[in-house]
Amino acid sequence: MRNAFAARATLAIGLAALLATLAIPVRAQGLIVIDDRPGGRIPHPRPDRIRPQPIALEASKVEARIDGRVATVTLHQTFFNPNPRALEGTYLLPLPTDASIGQFRLTSGGKTFAGELLDRERARTIYEGIVARQRDPALLEFLECGLFKARVFPIPANGRVTLTVGFESILERDGGLTRFALPLSRGRAAAARLAVTIELVGGPLETVYSPSHPVDVHRGDATTRVTYEDRGRRPAGRDFLLYFASAADRFGVHVLTHTAPGEPGFFLAVISPKRMRDRRAEPKDIVLVLDTSGSMKGEKIRQAKEAARYCLRGLDPRDRFNVIGFSTDARPFRPSVVAATPDNVAAGLAFVDRQEALGGTNIHRALITATEGLDDAERVGITIFLTDGLPTVDVVDKEKILAAVRKRNRERNRIFAFGVGTDVNTHLIDRLAEEHRGSRTYVGPGENLEVKLSAFYEKVRYPVLSDLALDLGGAGALDLQPRRLPDLFSGSQLLVLGRFTSPGRHAIRLSGRSGGEARTWTFEADFAANPKRNDYLPRLWAMRKVGYLLDQIRLHGSRAELVDSVVALGKRYGVVTPYTSFLVTEDDLALPPGAPEATVRRLLRDRANREHEAKAAADAALRPQSGGAATRLSTATKRLRGAGVAAPSAEAFDAPGEPGKKGVRREAYRRAGGITFVRLGDMWVDVRYDAESMAKRVERVEAFSDAYFALLRKEPGLARALAVAPRCIVVVGNRVIRVDPAVTNGK
Repeated sequence: MRNAFAARATLAIGLAALLATLAIPVRAQGLIVIDDRPGGRIPHPRPDRIRPQPIALEASKVEARIDGRVATVTLHQTFFNPNPRALEGTYLLPLPTDASIGQFRLTSGGKTFAGELLDRERARTIYEGIVARQRDPALLEFLECGLFKARVFPIPANGRVTLTVGFESILERDGGLTRFALPLSRGRAAAARLAVTIELVGGPLETVYSPSHPVDVHRGDATTRVTYEDRGRRPAGRDFLLYFASAADRFGVHVLTHTAPGEPGFFLAVISPKRMRDRRAEPKDIVLVLDTSGSMKGEKIRQAKEAARYCLRGLDPRDRFNVIGFSTDARPFRPSVVAATPDNVAAGLAFVDRQEALGGTNIHRALITATEGLDDAERVGITIFLTDGLPTVDVVDKEKILAAVRKRNRERNRIFAFGVGTDVNTHLIDRLAEEHRGSRTYVGPGENLEVKLSAFYEKVRYPVLSDLALDLGGAGALDLQPRRLPDLFSGSQLLVLGRFTSPGRHAIRLSGRSGGEARTWTFEADFAANPKRNDYLPRLWAMRKVGYLLDQIRLHGSRAELVDSVVALGKRYGVVTPYTSFLVTEDDLALPPGAPEATVRRLLRDRANREHEAKAAADAALRPQSGGAATRLSTATKRLRGAGVAAPSAEAFDAPGEPGKKGVRREAYRRAGGITFVRLGDMWVDVRYDAESMAKRVERVEAFSDAYFALLRKEPGLARALAVAPRCIVVVGNRVIRVDPAVTNGK
């Protein structure tokens, strides 16, 4: 069907990247370079004195329609000319080398511009020229790309021009999933707005997953709509990736892999059940436990009651339910769960309406009443526990409360805990969820409790598979995250990350309880040894493991082996943690040009000493059990444990006190080209660099020199790593490369 394309494309949608326009890096999928050469259509009035300001990209809008493996893409970009005269420029759009592009067009104001597609070698010459002139490494990421090039005229003075580029591409498949990629540079400045809308047509999709960006997914029977918008925020610093697939059976299991030489591989297993709204979903026992103490008075109790009404109205006729209001004591709607008949649901709604916010907070009695009212060990149980305060009545010791619930709660009942506000015991709430295979959610001041609770209930409304287990057979899987798999619900998907030691095709088995019966499904997956694919997997795995370890430290106390593991993972994979997120003082912001290796060694030792001293402060920062710091920590570690997109910011792990007192917040670690770098002033150093043993092997290269580009031609895999900054040290096998800018005018 579209023979004009080759069947390979890294989803080359030909969308390019975050590039540098002349001296100023900006967010872009394209770039306009000003043409002010003598003889151009717009002569330069004072070429000896005046240099035009760069053309700035203000907004990018991507619209894609994907039918099967054919992507039809339209890219709209608005550029601003800040100069007092009209200009002529050249529009450059980098394209992956394996792109299969057709129907390429560029229009502006109803006018179509002729353009040409350049191969990789011609494109590389252009990229190297721009990098060398502008002394900015951002374009290095595209040295292996092709290029679309077109002349644009005129670009009005102090005005805007909107360019529209349209093309088609054939998408490739990976691990049973169709892959859509939108290259975005790791550039460090971002002013432009980016909006992405992708329409997936051709039937319902059960797996839709982006490992790179927090997308919104709206599923329909014939069309699935995926959107992302950043509104000019700092870029996520990674290519936009989207995977999707239709599940042919009741469950779809797809495996993506990545390997690095000399170490176990990484894998991501995506488990997606079919959406179902019929009797194939398991019936459930649902218990709503609502805090009605005096502190809930006002908007909080109103929102909690409205959310409870939403849950009750959404019950399946085969479900059973109960509602427990608690304050100084617990007040159940019925002694145990009752069938979700219309009459019982109506009575339950009336019970919710009668709740008032009065009295203390008896968490112990509320949870005991909830667990004792569940009488069928074979049914899926969902207990939604909501509180806005600390236990103040009856048993108030969290360990005794946890022990009592542990003793009485049946195996198949999951506890999903909601903390409202900051005056809650996060250790109690988090451990309730952890020990009973649920989850925790915090609703901060100003957030809408009704919206959060209703959205959560919609996700767990139809249980599909409980008591889940995944056996990866001969792949030699190890270090799975999460360690204990949660239940699967209709319309959801489960991401399991881990490592493997035996590449090749292996049978994997998914087992669990469905419809009251134990079931097993078998799939075949390819644990491929491909070092060039899916290089985001190591960091996703590391984020999840760090989140798990931080929760162990936070909830059960600090131990040296746990802290050392967190520090090692954080540094190796560039994950923000309390132990690796510290303030960089002003003394660390300047490294003299051409500084000797002895200076680098000293600074690395100083940083190591500060990291050692930071451990005690980090341990203290993880201790709070209640208050704003505690809820932020719980939310941050939960985000890491479920990481499918991005890690929390460093601010989530700030210690109590004045975070900015000693200096300014600066990025301590950065990951590029599969390598993690640590900051030393304005130099970035590969974390694998051992200054004591490797200093004598350092090879110095001047940034943007002939030798610099010769190195990149010999070691093309270094391009993305050296794009981290103009000054860096990187380890390549047995070689150690140090890049420094040229020293000019004695500076």
